[in-house]
Amino acid sequence: MAEALYRKYRSKTFSDVVGQEHITQTLERSIKNNKISHAYLFSGPRGVGKTSVARILAYAINDFKYQDDDTNYLDIIELDAASNRKIEDMKQLIDRVWLAPTDGKYKVFIIDEVHMLTKDAFNALLKTLEEPPEYVVFILATTEAHKVPETILSRTQQFTFRPITKKNVVKRLELIAKKEKIEIEPEAIDFIADYGEGSFRDSIGLLDQASNINQKITLSDLEFIVGAAPKEIVAEILIAQNEASLQKMRKIFEKISANGYSIESIVKQLIYSLKNKLVDKQSTSENSKTIKVLNDLLTVNLSSDQLTALEIVLYSSILNNDFITPSSQTKSADMIVTEPKTIKSTKIKKNQSVDDLSKSKNQVSEKDINTIWEKTLSELRVNHSTLYSILKPSKMELVNGRIYLKTGFLFHQKALNEKKNRDILNALIFKLSGLEYPIEAVIDSNIKINLENSDEYDETNLDITSISNIFGGGEVVE
Repeated sequence: MAEALYRKYRSKTFSDVVGQEHITQTLERSIKNNKISHAYLFSGPRGVGKTSVARILAYAINDFKYQDDDTNYLDIIELDAASNRKIEDMKQLIDRVWLAPTDGKYKVFIIDEVHMLTKDAFNALLKTLEEPPEYVVFILATTEAHKVPETILSRTQQFTFRPITKKNVVKRLELIAKKEKIEIEPEAIDFIADYGEGSFRDSIGLLDQASNINQKITLSDLEFIVGAAPKEIVAEILIAQNEASLQKMRKIFEKISANGYSIESIVKQLIYSLKNKLVDKQSTSENSKTIKVLNDLLTVNLSSDQLTALEIVLYSSILNNDFITPSSQTKSADMIVTEPKTIKSTKIKKNQSVDDLSKSKNQVSEKDINTIWEKTLSELRVNHSTLYSILKPSKMELVNGRIYLKTGFLFHQKALNEKKNRDILNALIFKLSGLEYPIEAVIDSNIKINLENSDEYDETNLDITSISNIFGGGEVVE
């Protein structure tokens, strides 16, 4: 079986490590001066060399010859905390702590993704870190140092790894391609370096994967592999945004959905384009709007339905006139007005779907809106569970071209009338129907929430934050 390129070209000495000189030089000096700490914490993004440096350090302090297969060295023990996170796993590791080294001076324990340990496992580890045997060294690695308890942090020497610069990634990729006799276009190497986002492992992994596609790797090969949207798609999104055209944006998303383009890739490209826009000569007002959209885009890839999440962000930004240049603030034929001047009813035909309704140029009837509303609730349940929980027991009515949300609680009314929540609802309704209505929440004393009989409020599915959000509390005490 062929060896993966990222393993084949993994750093094996401190001098091999690229971009982390502030760490490797310090560690080399500490070894030279025989000042070895009993515990280290390596934190930073994935794929930047944390585990590699941990192994290099483990071999160096024991004067072992580095090799990827460390099964011959019983004094170097690695544990993946992502899959060995329980107290029982930690106890088994600690039992080995008290066994003296067999081959080297130190017994080294490398715990990767240490932030994944349970509270009890951390407590067990803490006791050992407080009074470890002189021959034991712990090297903890994590991508999320903020999740490691302060009691653990305070007992370690902490080193923060930086993302690898694009220039260094490109150099390494060119070197590997040359040694492996891989033909690749310069544009393709540039794409891989951007895609890896400062991670050697991710970048080299993509190069390895692409080398099996064609004799010569092209940019289009890589876009195909990762499902990246063509640059034209991103350009179309920005044009539709600047023209404040909901209809154009909707057609773009139909194209994205039909072709299965990677939403994560589109979000990355949009963020890159908007970040560049910030350095242009714009007004403070425009920059603040762009920053707001950037913040919203950063949440898209955390959603379980990234396509809908991105649609909501971009529809909302159009509705709010976010990052629109003065020259583009002219009204166009396909712009949506805030409130329809007239309301025309459209009867639902038998088996007519919401997609059919969205194609209608006329405003729809209350029956049609109810159909759309059920679809809206379904999407909210996946992507905005707290807002869904507030809306589910509420009632909706369409009166004189305005949607009224009737709720039984004052704090629900307040939450529903918040701009951010109305933006989400407007964007979802437009996505499903192509229509936009003013939305207002009102109190209806006849509406009550029956917690005992509603499966929507199963206590096993509500955490403290959700309960606080649903019932409007400022603080909930456990």
